[in-house]
Amino acid sequence: LCCCTVMPKPKADGSVKKAPDAGERPSLPGGAGVAIWVLLMLRLVGASVTTIADCDETFNYWEPMHFVFFGYGFQTWEYSPEHALRSYLFLLPHGMTAWLSAKVVGHTAAFVATRSVQALVATGLEAFFVRSIAKRFGAGVACTTAWLLAVSPGMFVAAVAFLPSSVAMLTVCAVWGLWLRERCYSAISIGIAAGVLVWP
Repeated sequence: LCCCTVMPKPKADGSVKKAPDAGERPSLPGGAGVAIWVLLMLRLVGASVTTIADCDETFNYWEPMHFVFFGYGFQTWEYSPEHALRSYLFLLPHGMTAWLSAKVVGHTAAFVATRSVQALVATGLEAFFVRSIAKRFGAGVACTTAWLLAVSPGMFVAAVAFLPSSVAMLTVCAVWGLWLRERCYSAISIGIAAGVLVWP
């Protein structure tokens, strides 16, 4: 399943290829590269076939987003002006994606298109995380992580769910990826943004 424990071949003079420098983009080993492609396919399949498993996803996110961008839909008490517990800010990226998708592929297909965009973002952030692991801990750990992300049932469902917890999970991949690259200020900034904007 994973061909990541292959050691680098020595050169003709007996030396071994050095680890990439701090500014260099780390290349993935064959097994991890394959896992990222499998991950992309599984995220796109998840966007098109998984059901909405949480009632909060429907009534606290899809319905209010639909109300704001398409003019009709349910509004839960958390969004009502009397209580105003939730911000509409979290709905904006998905709403803009759904609105543009509805113009291009039609209203019904916009649901899958919106989830597919989140699947692409999820794959990009997970790949960034895996590359950061390869840079810090080596090919074997990166390959194992990539395959675990690819075959995890929880990630299959959560990566495409329109929930603050799912988006926060994806931002944690970015935070850890930046932290492992010793870009601490960026990691802290994204972590703060996730706490304030994504899951207030």
